[in-house]
Amino acid sequence: MLDKARIENLYARLENLKVKIEFYSLLLHSDKISTDKQKAQEIIDALLDEFTDTQRKLAAAKV
Repeated sequence: MLDKARIENLYARLENLKVKIEFYSLLLHSDKISTDKQKAQEIIDALLDEFTDTQRKLAAAKV
């Protein structure tokens, strides 16, 4: 079982990832960007994977 500080860090990480995912999602759907949309999608996919992994770690810590 993880200690309280580690669990708090994981929750903070989840919040940070939510912000990043939202930012890149908005960027991906913006008509004004000149960046590669495929690259933005790859970043979103990686962030979602990290988010899911962090959620799993939290779920395991609560057991």
